[in-house]
Amino acid sequence: MKQERRARQHAAIRDEIKDTARAHMARDGAAALSLRAVASEMGLSSAAIYYYYANRDALITALIVDAYRGLGASLRAEGERLAGADVAERLLATMRAYRAWAVAHPAEYALLFGTPIPGYVGPADVTAPEARATLAVFGELFGVAAAQGRLDAGLDRQPVPASIAEHAATWIHDTGQQIPLSVLIATLRCWAIGHGLVGLELDSHLQPIIGDAAALYEHEARALLRGLGVLR
Repeated sequence: MKQERRARQHAAIRDEIKDTARAHMARDGAAALSLRAVASEMGLSSAAIYYYYANRDALITALIVDAYRGLGASLRAEGERLAGADVAERLLATMRAYRAWAVAHPAEYALLFGTPIPGYVGPADVTAPEARATLAVFGELFGVAAAQGRLDAGLDRQPVPASIAEHAATWIHDTGQQIPLSVLIATLRCWAIGHGLVGLELDSHLQPIIGDAAALYEHEARALLRGLGVLR
């Protein structure tokens, strides 16, 4: 019982450290994140916080894993909510969920896809599987569209360069993915459009030009899916 209570207390303090770190990131940016500053705000000694996270990089990695899982859970929940709907509607809803999560969690989104943090090198064996699991939500839906004969990535008319096809084939093999090249390209195209628009919106580049960033995102999401043959 004592060990279980101690483990719960340890996990609760780790969660509090992460919550405090997220608040610091939202205020000062991820590059300014400091274990000492987090410890000070929580009333912990500088030495005590290292009992929970070995260093700043370990804390950043934990925040990245949480962010990927939070984003992935949001995408999956939306796809599952519309499990019986047409795949085009499920993809649209999932793309909307991507933007909604980013707008609601701008600091965490920036941690995943923003400017690299000076001095931080994420452990690929920890973060890469989380990133793949998140984007796999789109890949699975495009896979459904492909199985229904409703995905046209244009590769018959304009094949990708051999260097890309070869590298993608190696990546698919090495990661154990079961994904046709057309589905991979569609997923990357979807991510590129979504991420590009969201990034510009979060940095307030779009609003002065078009005003309604949400409406533009919806318009481009639909245009993307029409271009891929999914939305009719």
